[in-house]
Amino acid sequence: MFFQKALRADNDWWRYVILSLVLYMAVNLSFIFIVTIISYLAYQNGLDTESSEFSDMLYAFDFQSMGIDPDLGLLFMLFPFFIGFFILALLLPVLHFRFIKSLVRSFDRINWKKIAFSATIWFGLTLIFESMIYLYNPNNYIWTFDLNSFILLLLISIFILPFQTSLEELFFRGYLMQGIGVLSRNRWLPLIITSVIFGLMHSSNPEVAKFGAGYMMTYYIGMGFFLGIITLLDDGLELALGVHYANNFFGATMITFSGSALQTTTILRQKVLNIEFLLIIWLIVTVIALFIFIKKYKLNDLTKLYKTVEKIDIYTEEPS
Repeated sequence: MFFQKALRADNDWWRYVILSLVLYMAVNLSFIFIVTIISYLAYQNGLDTESSEFSDMLYAFDFQSMGIDPDLGLLFMLFPFFIGFFILALLLPVLHFRFIKSLVRSFDRINWKKIAFSATIWFGLTLIFESMIYLYNPNNYIWTFDLNSFILLLLISIFILPFQTSLEELFFRGYLMQGIGVLSRNRWLPLIITSVIFGLMHSSNPEVAKFGAGYMMTYYIGMGFFLGIITLLDDGLELALGVHYANNFFGATMITFSGSALQTTTILRQKVLNIEFLLIIWLIVTVIALFIFIKKYKLNDLTKLYKTVEKIDIYTEEPS
């Protein structure tokens, strides 16, 4: 069912190329615009914006060192995704004669309760394991909570952050996965391709420079596989939307660390991050979350991960 709406749309390969290129250019031009604003603000704060030191700050999203409020910095970072979300929503009907909702689920209504459930499960599991780590070694954490800053951060994370996580899911697990699945007539190929591209898209994140490409690509590509698997098993994008949002919401509001792309005024700051241990915890959380989703939504048909994407008669009635 996840591929049916795409099968009924105009699916010439060049349509996917045009939309992807326009979206890529729009997001990157938005980033250039934001970098220009950040550079101007940093210059006003007395920084030499031509120096390598400033380039390092910019690459690490170290807004505080630039004299810019970290939460305002988060808003700057999210702006290109906000633009990209609406570019995708506008171009999809023009190029494919379908609407953005069809990237989430082909025919049924979007299940907002499912999004909320998956977000709650992922956030809850992450909070439980982080709390256990904190109790084991509280000296590795610094309390940085400030109510006034946190209120602004919370508003940004609730109302603006979803545009970033939703754009990535709608494009990778929705648009590209459906498109590659329809063109290749199988499911495992789009799962692999979108997961790898999703990982490579994050290769410029400061975590990669801090902890190494091997560790971070394992995490990013692994996360892409997990989000792709639950999307295919559920024939919809709601579970992935919830997990991705909860994951980024936790990083933006609860705990940050040196090298994180999210240098915000979180509740806690971790002094030293053990990346190997983090990957183990992530794997445990992933397995538990997958088990919960499979049990609750009866996602037992594993053939959805590899069976053929069937051709359909475009003149037949849509399933109810």
